[in-house]
Amino acid sequence: LKEGIYHGEDEDQRISELCLFRSTNGEGWTTLKEYIERMPEGQEAIYTITGPALKTLESSPHLEALRAKGYEVLLLTDAVDEWILPRLTEFDGKPLRAVEKGAIDLEDDEQKKAREEQQEEHKELLGAMCESLAEQLSEVRFSGRLAESAAVLVSGENALSPQLERMLKSQGQEIPPQKRILELNASHPIVRGLKKLYDVDPKSPRVGEVTELLYGQALLGEGSELEDPARFAKLVTDLIVESVGAKA
Repeated sequence: LKEGIYHGEDEDQRISELCLFRSTNGEGWTTLKEYIERMPEGQEAIYTITGPALKTLESSPHLEALRAKGYEVLLLTDAVDEWILPRLTEFDGKPLRAVEKGAIDLEDDEQKKAREEQQEEHKELLGAMCESLAEQLSEVRFSGRLAESAAVLVSGENALSPQLERMLKSQGQEIPPQKRILELNASHPIVRGLKKLYDVDPKSPRVGEVTELLYGQALLGEGSELEDPARFAKLVTDLIVESVGAKA
């Protein structure tokens, strides 16, 4: 059925009406029509997230702010899901929105203004963090989608998702390196600590090291592989040694 969406026009949405999806609503399956019927007042889009496994998606930081608002998210783990999303852009007048791509507008005017002010206040720190991983990141910014986690990786609006990139590489296709956006939780203790560290010593190597850790943590959280596991393990070990006061 899902392949029918990819290969056909599906102008009357007859095929998409029959498709079943997992979601954050429960352990069963749901149709798009049932999803819309459950949408709370104020929700304008059908939210989706793709990934390698159901458990990975259920615990994804991308869902934190959506859960806080009571918004349901479709959890897409079928390989074909990656191919149908560019065609299935709306259902019954509601646009489908990938929560792991682009910006997600979940804030009210006051929250958005506060985040923008924090972004300006931390501009130099965010720039230094981005520069420390210039080959991997296109931007480091504060997030409107995080409630508890420190960081999450976001793809550009029209970029390949990490899941699709993994699939294409497994088929032997060469994929040009894609820079990601690292979004940070402005209220997280790690971010506050980084700001203090940067204010004392803007050239401290710890700023780059913590950025690497946040980047690696975000990769693992979305089910992606670390680019340099040995390097990540060393940074974690050094951090543990420092935290327990075990330095000689």
